[in-house]
Parts: sequence; structure tokens; C-alpha cells
Amino acid sequence: MLSIPKFETDVSNLSSNSWLAGFADADAGFNIRYTVNKKFRIACEFRIEQRMIDPFSDLSYGSSFLNIAKFLGSKLEVTQHNKDKNYYLVRGNNRKSLVIILNYFNKYNLFSSKYLDYKNWEKTALLLLANKAYLKENKDIIFDLKNNMNNKRTLFDWDHLNNLK
Repeated sequence: MLSIPKFETDVSNLSSNSWLAGFADADAGFNIRYTVNKKFRIACEFRIEQRMIDPFSDLSYGSSFLNIAKFLGSKLEVTQHNKDKNYYLVRGNNRKSLVIILNYFNKYNLFSSKYLDYKNWEKTALLLLANKAYLKENKDIIFDLKNNMNNKRTLFDWDHLNNLK
């Protein structure tokens, strides 16, 4: 049997390492909310969720998720799936966390197609932060950005991989 040593995850200073980018590439998501009901609303959310206990190592993700929540200025939430599986959840969706997320992911790039989703999300977040998201011409742009990301994405451009170091 292969014996691989287990090390504690160093998330002591998330702003100075790419650990969160790697974790986000696997288990996070960038979402744009575009609601046209009684009240029109545009919002950006970064969401990272993971089961509370790793089934292979039996180790808790608690300290890692608490550090992520602190880093983003968010709260640590617990959700439940399938009635018996508890998950940690951290969301970044307020102005303060949007700025932190933008600064972080522009410094530490994502490498999967999640990078493409981030770029759509980034454009929307910058419009929100500049208080320009609700301008008519930007509403249309944001609608298109939202409808061309995540599982609705049909165009993939991998040029960002040419800059790997």
C-alpha cells in the first residue's frame, strides 16, 4: 500500500499564497444573479462549499473554512445535503468581499474553465462596485455574461494557460 504523508493545510495568510486559488478551481463557483421579478436585482457571489469531514482522511475542513470566511469578511455557514451530509459554506457577495476576491484572483489565477467564469464575474463585479451595473447598456452586457458562464458556457478560450509560470 502506498503511504503518502498527510500535512496540515497552511492557510495562515491566504492573501500571500495561491492555496485558495487551487482549492477554488476544484470546489468553488462564481455566480451572477440577474433577477427580473418584482424587484430587478444584479449581484455577484463567490461560493465555496465542501463537506465538513473528509471521508478519506477523516479530517475536518473547519479551520480551513474558518480562515477563508475571515479572509473574505464573511461568515462560516453549515448546510446539509441528502439529509445526512453536512457541508461548510462560505459566500463572498458584499462590496468588501468583492474587492478582496477581485484582488486575490487577479494575483493568483485559476487554471480551469473556472477562470473564464471568473472573468465574466469580474466584469460584473467591477460594474457593481462602480455603481454602473444598472445602466441600460450594462444590464444587457451583464445578462449576456451571466448566460454564458458555468454550465451555460459554450465557448472556451484557453489562452490564459499560455501565461503559466
